[in-house]
Amino acid sequence: MAKKMTILLSLILVLCIGGCGGKVDLDRTGLVKLTDHVYAFIAPGPEAEDGLGANSGFVVGNEAVLIIDSRYTPGLARELLEAIRGVTGLPVKYLVNTHYHPDHTWGNSVFKEEGARILSCLKTDKLIQRYSPAYLDHYKRRAPGIYELLKDVEIVLPDSILAEDISIDLGGVLVRLECVGAAHTASDCIVSVPDEGVLFAGGLVSNGYHPNLGDPGIDLEHWLSTLERLETVGFKYIVPGQGKAGTADLLGEQKVYITKLKERCRKAIGEGVSLDRATEEIMVPGAELYEQQNLLAFNIQAIYRSEALDVVRPPFRFLAPQRYILSDGAGDTLSGFIRWIRESSNGRYEIEVKWQPTIRSEIIAQDLRDLLAEHLVSNKDLKMEIEGSKRIWIEDMNAHALYGEWRYAGGLGSPSGSWEWIMGKKEESLFTMRLSVSGGRSKEENLGGIEVLERLITTIKFGSE
Repeated sequence: MAKKMTILLSLILVLCIGGCGGKVDLDRTGLVKLTDHVYAFIAPGPEAEDGLGANSGFVVGNEAVLIIDSRYTPGLARELLEAIRGVTGLPVKYLVNTHYHPDHTWGNSVFKEEGARILSCLKTDKLIQRYSPAYLDHYKRRAPGIYELLKDVEIVLPDSILAEDISIDLGGVLVRLECVGAAHTASDCIVSVPDEGVLFAGGLVSNGYHPNLGDPGIDLEHWLSTLERLETVGFKYIVPGQGKAGTADLLGEQKVYITKLKERCRKAIGEGVSLDRATEEIMVPGAELYEQQNLLAFNIQAIYRSEALDVVRPPFRFLAPQRYILSDGAGDTLSGFIRWIRESSNGRYEIEVKWQPTIRSEIIAQDLRDLLAEHLVSNKDLKMEIEGSKRIWIEDMNAHALYGEWRYAGGLGSPSGSWEWIMGKKEESLFTMRLSVSGGRSKEENLGGIEVLERLITTIKFGSE
């Protein structure tokens, strides 16, 4: 009798995964049965041991199983496999990597051993190959506690690359894989089960988590248009890349997050708010309690970098080399600034151009010295030694320049480097250009970096496009 009762309770537990009485419990984490054939596996939280909040899931047909995303570690992937085996003994024939991020792909080896064919859209395999070794090395050097969770990670690439959308028949259950192109990353895939109204949105949707808007391959506009298109499909359930499963409302909520943050950043840029200040002040309505709050500042930075030139429209043209990143900028054509940086093994290179209206008829060398003195008053730990002065032509602007060495108080090991400041007048605008190099192996190397920056700055062409 006791044995029969145990079997009955186990059966009830399986039937009630995600909720009893036909109603799906979308507030659950772990295994959630969404429909007769579709299961979500929802991460319990944002910590590394939970997989950084990254979700996965699987679809069960009459002949085979297809998995969506393999989780962050082999251990977490095995946890997912155990959940699958609690539902079905059918072979795991397919694994889809929706995008290249580690929390969605570092469990690939577990399912490769099960004989799964690993599918992704174009570029995802190359992105895994490019970034995963660097990420692992970063954790090994900078976060040994997290690396303990990752030490068994084997980087396994997709073996079937999709050049177009496909449908896979698992035996009476059709699964659609759609390559949406650049959105959350340079290559995103979404997975749907059309007959059951379920969408696995990958990185395109988060629920209760700040999304990552800072991937190098991101295309915000295409991301937004894709969300808008998906809203018209009429999905019943959405499984986000992070956070709990939900209804189709998640698509609109993600669209609002991106749109509102972009609007607020563009407004701040136009009002002259620097990036540092923006990361302290800008919030997204309704996202105050979202997980992974650190991503908000990262997202603001990403939008500043992509939108600053378009908002500010500086009164000059400067084609920065490819390795230089626009790191900050605010204001408008009348008054503002733009900053570019380059990080490399040879050090950090920085160019900042500021402009403002002026009624002065001419600029003298003392004006630049006075500006430097004001800067040092507000940066008391910074020491800037003047080693010389000269004149520089930037197009037809004959500018004054000071140069020397800088260092922060604190003795050996404190940041130090070389600098050059340039000031000149062009029509009714006062331009100040600040060049800085640090991290070189010697003073001579830093000075060589300043010469490189000076040559770059002389390529400026005044006037808006």
